[in-house]
Amino acid sequence: MEHNEIPDWDWISMGLMPQDRALMNFDTFIEEPGNRSAKSAAEGFVTEFLKWIQEGGRQTPGPFLLLYGPAGVGKTHLCYSIAWGFIEQGQSVRYRQAERLFDDLRASYDRGIYGRIMGQYLDSTLVIIDDIGAQSDTPWSMAKLDMIVDHRYRLRLPIVLTTNTLDLPARIADRLKEGRVRQIKGASWRGRKVKT
Repeated sequence: MEHNEIPDWDWISMGLMPQDRALMNFDTFIEEPGNRSAKSAAEGFVTEFLKWIQEGGRQTPGPFLLLYGPAGVGKTHLCYSIAWGFIEQGQSVRYRQAERLFDDLRASYDRGIYGRIMGQYLDSTLVIIDDIGAQSDTPWSMAKLDMIVDHRYRLRLPIVLTTNTLDLPARIADRLKEGRVRQIKGASWRGRKVKT
C-alpha cells in the first residue's frame, strides 16, 4: 500500500489520525537522549509483531507497549508511527484518545451499538489508546479500560497505551509489565523551535 493511500476504515475517516502519513512517522520523530529508548521500543514493537503475524504464532512476552511521560514529548507521534507501520502491512488498527473512547462507549449504549463499538477495540489487530488519565478516571471508565486490556492480554493481541504517569489501576499495570514500558523525558515540543 502506498503511504498516501488511505484505507476505508472509520477510524481514519472520522479524523482520528492524520491522513497524511508524512506528518507523523518514525522518520519525522526527532530523536533526543530522553526519547531514544521509547522510539527504539516503538520501532521494535512494529518489526517484531509484524514478523510474528507473518509466522502465524503467539507472542511471548506480551505484545504490549506503554509509553509515559509529560505532555508534548512525542508519545502521540510514536503512536501514529506505530499505527502507520501496521496499516502499511494491511493490518487493522483502532486508535483513540482515551477520553473520546469512553465518550463513544457511553453514547453507544443509547444508540444500541455498544457491542459493535467495544468489539472493535477487543478484536482489531492493534489497539492504541492515547492519553489515559487525561479524562476523569471514573470507576466505569477504568472498568472498560480493564476489559479491553484484559481481553487483549488473554488473547495476546497487541495494545499500545500512553499516559503521563504510571498511576494506573493495579490489574492493568500488572498485565502491561509483560510488555515494554518506556518513559519519555524532555520538554514539550509544542512551541519549541526545531533546528533543521
